[in-house]
Amino acid sequence: MEKLKHQEVNKELLRKISIRIKELRKQKGVSQEIFVTDTGINIGRIESCKSNFSVTTLQNICNYFEITLEEFFSKGFDD
Repeated sequence: MEKLKHQEVNKELLRKISIRIKELRKQKGVSQEIFVTDTGINIGRIESCKSNFSVTTLQNICNYFEITLEEFFSKGFDD
């Protein structure tokens, strides 16, 4: 039962991260294709929650959007 709860928490965190990434990408006016070309990161898989990824990948995404990890997690992660 505890494992199931942990998996649900992980899914929710990935969902929140994907929403935040998509929001940043749209604010910058960058398509998924341009993002992949610029970074080599398959953002479509991340935004659709089909891929779990490393903190290093998240740091690279933040670098692309010119924000810190702290700024990334400052919006949409209140609970």
